Amino acid sequence: MIIAPYEYSFSHLRKYLAVYIFFSLSLFSIPILSNHPSATRIEGVINSYVKGSGDVLSGASTIEYIGSFRGANASIAAGDTLLLLQSQGAEIDASNTDKYGDGVGDGSNISLVETAAHGSSNYAGGLISQTAGTFEFVQVVQVVGSEITLAAPLNNTFYDSAAANWQIVVVPDYGVNGVKFEQDVKPLAWDGDTGGVVVVYSLGGEIDFNGKKIKAQALGFRGGVESNHSATKDNIANVAEGPGNFTGGKGEGIAGTPRYIWDGISEIDEGVSTLPGGDYGRGAPGNAGGGAGPHNSGGGGGSNEAKSGSGEEGCVGGTPQHYAGYGGQSILSGANMGGGGGSGEANNKNWNYGGVGGGIVFIRAATAKGSGVIDVSGGKGVDSDGSAPGSNGADGGGGGGAAG
Repeated sequence: MIIAPYEYSFSHLRKYLAVYIFFSLSLFSIPILSNHPSATRIEGVINSYVKGSGDVLSGASTIEYIGSFRGANASIAAGDTLLLLQSQGAEIDASNTDKYGDGVGDGSNISLVETAAHGSSNYAGGLISQTAGTFEFVQVVQVVGSEITLAAPLNNTFYDSAAANWQIVVVPDYGVNGVKFEQDVKPLAWDGDTGGVVVVYSLGGEIDFNGKKIKAQALGFRGGVESNHSATKDNIANVAEGPGNFTGGKGEGIAGTPRYIWDGISEIDEGVSTLPGGDYGRGAPGNAGGGAGPHNSGGGGGSNEAKSGSGEEGCVGGTPQHYAGYGGQSILSGANMGGGGGSGEANNKNWNYGGVGGGIVFIRAATAKGSGVIDVSGGKGVDSDGSAPGSNGADGGGGGGAAG
């Protein structure tokens, strides 16, 4: 699995994909075959998505879905291949102390302590444990209503409670005839329940990239939203709090979803928050960036495999001080979307929004040919008018997604 914070050319990925591509035996190590005349042509959104229902333990042979389908089709049938993905699920320390996130620290109040680097005693972010990133491919033998019977018992457990959330991705298997990209391929954007994932699956066949792209950039976890753009100062820089102190908003990530988030196009009100400890403040929950502290501070960046940086310093009483949002911690387990960036805090500009994280790309085939690009990069933070916020409340960027 490659956790990719940037855009990669197909030739750049080649040596890595040979190592971990589910887990075909000889990708790129045998001569490339001529294009099969019956190869399926693909473009746009090729997968379908629906939310998994309830906790499902390893060893179970049935699963259920809930809600409406999104994407290419609106059903699941016998013979289908499915990807089950634990999109969210992590334990964090939610206290307003130096223990926020990873639980490391002595419980000190650091609201008047400037933002510290990763690895320092005052870093406030990360996670204690995670179930997010768990995934499994399964085969369907029967569907009755919303209940799906699988060909074999599950190897993994999937959770659907509190901030935990898993999804079902319907995966067309193009088989030995292979598949050719007619135009770029992309996932639907993550919406809090499903999406953010592309699966190109040609078991025993060949994938011809044909000079096209898999475009999953900025389609993962969503960015944070500033709590009040008219605030002029805030001398308190808590790591976890509600909206009262006019700070930047935390991004969305594997540890939960704030009530208000930015999807790269518009601000979304989810109605409720699933993020422990509050949606605002400098602390970075899991792979999401923390929100800014005092006015004109920047939000922390979202992360994935690589940890992300904190935001730019702000100003308290005319004095520059570094009370910016903490950057998300590196996530090394499973397949995860990039974390959303935290928002900045500005007193004389429009609303500030954190960048959206990158999505996930899965590829399975016997061989591949052609040039192409797999883009799972995160997006930039913006103002509500779409412009870069600059130094006045700069926002955190989204974390890169995963390609494997």
